[in-house]
Amino acid sequence: MSAPYSRSRAALCVPLLFALLSSLIACGPAGVTPPGNKPTTNNAGGDDDSDEGSTDEGTRDAPAQTSNADGGQRKQDASVRPQDAGKLLDASNKPPTGDSSTPAPAVDAGKDVPDSAAPVASSSFADSTLVPHASWTCGLPEGIPSPVGAPLVFTAELAIANVREVGDTQFGKRQLIELNTGTFKGDKLDAALQAGGLDQPLLLANGALELEEILTLKTKDGKYIYLRVCGTAPNADEPMRVVMDFEAPNGGAYAFLNTAKLVGTRTVDTAAKKLTLSVYDVSKVDAASNKISIENPAGVVDQTWDCKTDKGTAGEQIYKEVVNIGSSLSVGASKRGNRNIIPITGGTTTGRIKGSVLPGGGDFQILDSGFVLDARYTMRADDGELILVRNCGPASALVPVFEARAEGPYAFLNANQWLSSSPSVGLGTVTLTITEKR
Repeated sequence: MSAPYSRSRAALCVPLLFALLSSLIACGPAGVTPPGNKPTTNNAGGDDDSDEGSTDEGTRDAPAQTSNADGGQRKQDASVRPQDAGKLLDASNKPPTGDSSTPAPAVDAGKDVPDSAAPVASSSFADSTLVPHASWTCGLPEGIPSPVGAPLVFTAELAIANVREVGDTQFGKRQLIELNTGTFKGDKLDAALQAGGLDQPLLLANGALELEEILTLKTKDGKYIYLRVCGTAPNADEPMRVVMDFEAPNGGAYAFLNTAKLVGTRTVDTAAKKLTLSVYDVSKVDAASNKISIENPAGVVDQTWDCKTDKGTAGEQIYKEVVNIGSSLSVGASKRGNRNIIPITGGTTTGRIKGSVLPGGGDFQILDSGFVLDARYTMRADDGELILVRNCGPASALVPVFEARAEGPYAFLNANQWLSSSPSVGLGTVTLTITEKR
């Protein structure tokens, strides 16, 4: 978990102790290729307590807005049924294409629809550069190019374990998709998804979409790779355009991932319980003259890609959590430093939030001087409410950020005026106390 490990000189020893403890604990008691795209060899850019594939009934009946293709607004029921969950938030089953001469066929969300029956992107979108909002640039503030015509680098086919509805939060309508198994296949990449992957689409009030994925890969030859995926779309009628942010070991066969310019599409088949990423090398793709800009609704808090920084002293205790952790997964020296991953496998919370920590996510650490932590996980209160947590920053100054339902009993957390205690590392656990910031 992310929090200051110690405010004494002894803190310098904690990174190694944390990784060693977690290691000892564990050891002891087909993607869619756009027309004209061809794979190339020259360019490359936890078990849960709910049923697999289930959808939590956590969303309330507050109407959300989404945009029609003509820019108009229409009301949409915010209560997402299992068969509709992918459709509302992910612009699912839409490969990039420049051909819109054939109308998109209707898709029965209750059936396993083959790729040939998938709706297609409008030609204007497929041929455009997508300019993301300034708060969610995906590392490409000048625009995310279309992958149409670019060489395919890999396809990821990921099994959906659970779809959970967080509800309408301070950022928009949030959904959580849990991913525990899957494959990444390409000419230069052959890897398996590790348990605990998180896919977090966000539907904004004006119908635009944003996405973050947090994934850990293990290659066929035993190397670990950390992947954050950033995505956006102007509305649910267009496919989500995604950008890869890899952290692979420096040197060796996968170092190219650290600098490659990789853009793709994300499609979701809720009937088949499958999420697919089709990823292309766009390093030689020229920006299209036609640009589509993403606009965020006025008066709504923007989610941020980077950790929050803050200062203050600890005040009243809000809650305490005991988080279960797995063995450390070392990426090693990579583009941002020595990356280490501690999987989160469960836990409990007491205080003003009584409940559990769901299996999934992890603490994504940088074990260099300064020791930076970035824990991503989900709490589920005893009343069923879901709360997304990011607790990150330097070990001596970690700041948690919460995302809870705006009309729910834990909406007070969305003010994000909190501090985290130094964690206490036990046998397979980390204990943290969250307090008000003074």
